[in-house]
Amino acid sequence: MNSFRTEDSQNITKIVLGIYLSIACFLLIFPSSSFVYSARALFSYVLYPSLDYGAKSEFYLRNIPKNISNLLETDQENRRLSVLVNNNIIALNHANTLIKENERLVKLLDLSFSFSWDGTWARIINKSPNNCYSSFFIDKGENHGIKVNSTVIAAHGAKVGLVGRVFEVYNKFSKVVLITDNRFSSVGVFGRDETESLISGAGKELLKMRHIPIKADIAKNTEVFTSRTSILFPQGISIGRVSKIYSKKMVMNFIVADLFPTISIGNIKEVYIINRELPRELRDIKDLRK
Repeated sequence: MNSFRTEDSQNITKIVLGIYLSIACFLLIFPSSSFVYSARALFSYVLYPSLDYGAKSEFYLRNIPKNISNLLETDQENRRLSVLVNNNIIALNHANTLIKENERLVKLLDLSFSFSWDGTWARIINKSPNNCYSSFFIDKGENHGIKVNSTVIAAHGAKVGLVGRVFEVYNKFSKVVLITDNRFSSVGVFGRDETESLISGAGKELLKMRHIPIKADIAKNTEVFTSRTSILFPQGISIGRVSKIYSKKMVMNFIVADLFPTISIGNIKEVYIINRELPRELRDIKDLRK
């Protein structure tokens, strides 16, 4: 059954090819009347319209009636205008993107004037999807005054929060280790009494909050900040908010909680590196954890 269908398809193909060849020969050998010129032009234009573009079109269409010539030229003009419209749509989308980007950067610049820290804005130039909660690279390095262990913060909307610290510095770029990385840990404070706890990364979106006193004044949405006792980070930078408390997972009369970062890693496009002089004995240490 399949062999009969294949033979039928081949026969139809041969017939169609034969018809096209017959028409082509007919147009070539038939006297050059206006009808033949028109048919030839339409036939070739349908098969291969680009033959009639550019300087060739004037020579090709000179011997056919005006109405056929106008038809082909109108089609060419429509094709050209379609390309222009598509290019304009792309350009408009690009312009709108630049406008939104400019508005966002202006807000960040205005926000930086309210910071109590001197620093430098930098763009993220490399963020690996497979390592998105570990680290990324920024476009500022030693040539821009960036130093190892400098504090890195970011802003999203009206929120400003801790992102991580500079881990490695090269001439024109640097590597930032994030607060969500397993290597990160710092002292955090919360509540009126500035109760301290240990904040650490877990390699995922949420942070872990440990060593919380069992009688601490803590609840869901409690905001946690960097502590004045931290060696690396300036005091008072928002780290995150409590998302869940594990009161039943007590360890030596301490409870555990999950902390949602103030700045979601996926929202970051630029970061602010705080210029802060560390003690001399700490400047070259790359594996500080607290």
